[in-house]
Amino acid sequence: MPYVLVRHFHSLSNRQAFGTGYGMDIRRTYIEFQGESDKLLSQQIEKRQLSWDPVQIHPRSGNAYRTEDPPYVVLNQLESRGYKVVGTHTVKEACMWTLSNTQM
Repeated sequence: MPYVLVRHFHSLSNRQAFGTGYGMDIRRTYIEFQGESDKLLSQQIEKRQLSWDPVQIHPRSGNAYRTEDPPYVVLNQLESRGYKVVGTHTVKEACMWTLSNTQM
């Protein structure tokens, strides 16, 4: 079952806020896919139907993207493609949503 992690940082010191040591820009939303890839969604990203740019968040991360869209836009885009929020979490100034697509 594919999972998606959506992260949004709203702090000037986001490296410290999340404690990863990896660079993440402020006020950007990051989308990270784990497990099976969503081929249709990948095609839409490649065709630039979604304003997501590829990025490497962590050396072991799956397909990861960055966008300047606020989190609610990203969550709505994923919901329209069959993803549902299954968990939320905050760590200091970072908000995270875990989504799952059971239709795949």
